[in-house]
Amino acid sequence: MNRRNLFIREFECQRCNLCERTPEPYVCFFPSEKWKLRFFPVKKIDGVYYLYTVCPFFREERCTLYGSPLRPLDCFLFPCMPNADGEIEISHFCPNRNLVKPDFVTYCKSIIKAQKVDKKFFRAYNKIQSLSSM
Repeated sequence: MNRRNLFIREFECQRCNLCERTPEPYVCFFPSEKWKLRFFPVKKIDGVYYLYTVCPFFREERCTLYGSPLRPLDCFLFPCMPNADGEIEISHFCPNRNLVKPDFVTYCKSIIKAQKVDKKFFRAYNKIQSLSSM
């Protein structure tokens, strides 16, 4: 078993699908994912693209992108989300957020750090997430 699989097990998604059934929280795309944009209905705010509706790959009450390179990084990291400073927070949208273990948060931090995005990206990311509170 590789190290990556050990970390992923630190959060066992319960497959309630709440994060997939609605556009909230909004799925944002990191700059390294520009190649994925043509497959999704997206809008752009302050240079950050986001999925503004229910994902077209949510079919028959489940995500059809698990294990696919097309799956957005934001979905892979969920329920961990970066705040405006780029620090990881656990999303209040996930009813199983209490199951997230510190090692998964650390893993998510390393993935976000590897994206090499600046604070401008994180501010726009959080501006987009605040749309769901309106």
